[in-house]
Amino acid sequence: MVIHFNAKRCIGCQFCVQVCPRGCFVFDTDNNKAELAEPILCLKCRACELNCEGNALRIDKPIFQDFFAQLI
Repeated sequence: MVIHFNAKRCIGCQFCVQVCPRGCFVFDTDNNKAELAEPILCLKCRACELNCEGNALRIDKPIFQDFFAQLI
């Protein structure tokens, strides 16, 4: 899965920072926006995506993942 974070859409609600179980996000007080600081730690649990009020986050499955799942 791939995490997409659009900083322009971030409204500074900080829900991603609060709900992420792995601490992937930090809040930049100078810009009043969240930042995806540790994407490698992401569990792809989608808690951030489901709680983001600005719709700044999206987690997608790579296309090939669906293809290989059909082969099994």
